[in-house]
Amino acid sequence: MKNLVFIHNVFKEQELYKDSFIFPRYIAQHHGLNPSIIYHVTSDTQKLAPQYLDVELTPLKYKGKLNNFSFRGAWYLFIYCIRNASRMDVLVRMHISYQTVLFALIYKLFNKKGTFILRTDGYGIAAALKRPSGGLVRRQANRTISQIISSLLKRTDQICVETPDLYDFLTERYPQYSHKMRFILMGFDEELYQSDSPSERPLTEKENIMIASGRIGSKQKNTELLLEAAANVDLKNWKLVLIGPIESDECDFQKYIDGYFKKYPQLKEHIIFTGEIKDRKAYWEWFDRASVFVHTAIYESYGIVLTEATRFKNYIISTDVGIAREMIAKGSGEIIPSDNPEKLGNILQAIVNGEKNVKELIRNNHCKPQDISYENEIKKLSLNL
Repeated sequence: MKNLVFIHNVFKEQELYKDSFIFPRYIAQHHGLNPSIIYHVTSDTQKLAPQYLDVELTPLKYKGKLNNFSFRGAWYLFIYCIRNASRMDVLVRMHISYQTVLFALIYKLFNKKGTFILRTDGYGIAAALKRPSGGLVRRQANRTISQIISSLLKRTDQICVETPDLYDFLTERYPQYSHKMRFILMGFDEELYQSDSPSERPLTEKENIMIASGRIGSKQKNTELLLEAAANVDLKNWKLVLIGPIESDECDFQKYIDGYFKKYPQLKEHIIFTGEIKDRKAYWEWFDRASVFVHTAIYESYGIVLTEATRFKNYIISTDVGIAREMIAKGSGEIIPSDNPEKLGNILQAIVNGEKNVKELIRNNHCKPQDISYENEIKKLSLNL
């Protein structure tokens, strides 16, 4: 059996439920390959079990002091690639980065017949090309970056793009490589969900629950927008549930929460903070129970929670980030600005009052679960092995 290797700089337990695990696993499964993930581990990072499901997890110990996300800090991963390139039938990398450029160069140098797959979102050095050209220095920098990306795409056999905007941008910018490009969503892991034999609620039994999920209080997730909006909503018999760890690095958001409830004590019985939920069954249970999903992020490369919300037939209220528009088109929902709590509050109040019947809206316009499953999405990828 031929093998597939995914080299990842940092691979923590939560990655097992993200694109960085699901994507290479489904490629291997669909094409009959033996999958393994090579990742960085130190005394500060958790060493995982040697195998999860059918994927081998191989840690590489690193004692250096450089940030392993830096170009120089990943030297030991480059050494691994040099030593093992000839034994990798398929190599997978995430993101358009300088590291990925070097991995592609090394891999194709030592394994000319190997298949290199790139999975990319809107982050990385490609994002620099979208900024204003500015002066002479900026224009020259953009030309250099464009040439570097072109050299990467030339050596890449399959380019898997997560969002339609980025797909359009790359195909227009690099038409000579458009035949290699595939728009592949971060699908929902239907196989994992069904493995627990879930008792999924019909639409009629969904509860009066609105949920939000992410790093609660981080600058990116813009949680204040939702809480400010909720402060002016009569929630009646509805609950607002915020799922995820409460931010403590960027700010002390627990202090903000304490002050919020002191100011609005009547909301304590309506707003719930669950903290981080690591158990996937318990996590998805909230989506299954909820009728509405609210996403207030300022930016997202994708936003996998939006796929999850679509899968569980949640009415989506989201800022215009990542895959939001695509998921709303497949389900039901609306786009909101990221700086207008009054508008969001009005939408929430209309739902609570029954003026906006979200269950009817979802019933009349919603895709089937298999339409956004990873199993379905990965079929878009064709490999000549």
